[in-house]
Amino acid sequence: MPIQTMEEVIKILETRYNINFTPVRGKKVFNDTHINGERSIVVCSPLSKMHAGGQGWIDLTRIQIDLIEKYDAAAIAFRLPNRQTYYVNYQQISPLLTEDCTFNNQREGIHWKLYIWPERIEVRRNVGALHITSNSFENIDVIFKV
Repeated sequence: MPIQTMEEVIKILETRYNINFTPVRGKKVFNDTHINGERSIVVCSPLSKMHAGGQGWIDLTRIQIDLIEKYDAAAIAFRLPNRQTYYVNYQQISPLLTEDCTFNNQREGIHWKLYIWPERIEVRRNVGALHITSNSFENIDVIFKV
C-alpha cells in the first residue's frame, strides 16, 4: 500500500497554490514565511500507521503543536496507505486538542492520539470529531487565499 511522501505532498501544495515552501531546519515541516507578503504558513505531514481496527492513527506532540502555533496559519496533511491524504486546517482540528485529552510518556512527552477514519478524525478521549474527505483541499483552501 503506497503512501505519499512528505515531499510529494509539498509539491502538490506548491503547484496547486503557487507557493514555494522551504524545510524548517531540524524539523519535519515546511514553511513559507511570508505568503503573499502578509502572513506565515506552515505545513506538517505526519505519516499515519494503520491500526488493526481499520483506522489510521498518529500522535501529535506538544512540541509539534507549539511549533505550528507560531505561524499565522497551518495545514496538516495526514498521509495514509493507498495514497489517501487528508488535508486539514489546523484551526479546525485545534478545538479537539484539549489538555484533558493528552497523554504523557517518556518517548513522546505530552501528546494527543488521533484516529483517522475514512470520513472523520477523532482525538482519543474527546467525544467530538472533524469530518473530512480524502484527497480534498476544501478544508485548507482558505489558508492559501489571502
